[in-house]
Amino acid sequence: MVECDKAKYGSMEIKMKNSKIQPKPKALFFDFDDTLQPFDPCSRMALERSCRAFSLPFDEQVYQQYRQLNHELWRRQKAGELSVEEVMKRRFQLFLKDYGQAQLAEDLNQRYISELSCCVSKEPGADEVLARLSRQYELFICSNGRLAEKRSRIELAGWTAYFKDLFVSDDIGFDKPDPRYFERCLQRSRYSADEVLFIGDSWTADILGARRAGLSAIWYCAHSCSEQDIVPVGDSELDSILCVKQLTELLPLLDQETVKLSGHS
Repeated sequence: MVECDKAKYGSMEIKMKNSKIQPKPKALFFDFDDTLQPFDPCSRMALERSCRAFSLPFDEQVYQQYRQLNHELWRRQKAGELSVEEVMKRRFQLFLKDYGQAQLAEDLNQRYISELSCCVSKEPGADEVLARLSRQYELFICSNGRLAEKRSRIELAGWTAYFKDLFVSDDIGFDKPDPRYFERCLQRSRYSADEVLFIGDSWTADILGARRAGLSAIWYCAHSCSEQDIVPVGDSELDSILCVKQLTELLPLLDQETVKLSGHS
């Protein structure tokens, strides 16, 4: 675990200072993709199987083409330009445009989600972390996407018993990082913002989203981030952030009687 005095990505710097000491949280909100389960291996498998089912070509170049356009759509979603549903609708429309098969977009999207629902690929240490922390805190999933897909992947991972509830955007009615998403999650969890710690990998959707909704947050920064994922913030919004590069770094941090967290007093 490190305190991020400065997180540098390309030419952009996010300055973080003045850590605060707060009591231990009562509940933990976990992001899902690229926090508990790496998304890329599952996405690759789901896309390959979906393309084969529709007799579409698939190779590394095809996957990288899809990955790039999908990433750009999700960047726009985090910026508030698109909804999650619009991302899911447009990604295969754009993907299939070069193949002259745009009419297959909805069917391919549904097949992709179905294939994704069958995939399990765990972040290192996720089993141990969830098993131990679920004995001390109530755990919740907070994710954009489809509830049925997330529930299936959690069941296949053997994690169902660890989570009190799953808060997924299609069921919640709002998307991260919309403050209303976090408000609805807090309402359903029956915890107040100062009783919850959010753990996630996305700087915009998870960390800034949670902070602006009044929650404390820890940034899981094991995966590389590009400069376009980072947005500048003022000191009034962000005093400090704790970063972990491995999930197991959460264990000694959250076992302490008091814990350094980013958040509001």
